[in-house]
Amino acid sequence: MLCDEDRAITKSYDLLHEDTTFALRGTFIIDPEGIVQSETVNNLPLGRDMDETLRLVDAAIHAASGAGVCPAGWNPTKPDMQPNEEGVASYLAENAESL
Repeated sequence: MLCDEDRAITKSYDLLHEDTTFALRGTFIIDPEGIVQSETVNNLPLGRDMDETLRLVDAAIHAASGAGVCPAGWNPTKPDMQPNEEGVASYLAENAESL
């Protein structure tokens, strides 16, 4: 979390509201190589969810470890899947009831 007093980051990530008097709230998860893994920009009436942000950070770390990819709704207590046809088919077969 940071404060962008001179709006340099706000402008770089195109977060200025259309009337340019304030910034929209953006959450960016950027990996150690500088690649944006997740980007969420909320319009003014919508709040943010820190639990979801932390879940996405956990998922990015898990996926970067090579363990597997994280399907929708994944958290560290749930299974991941392998990023290939067999892995997806296996995941769906084993988790069909909980999806």
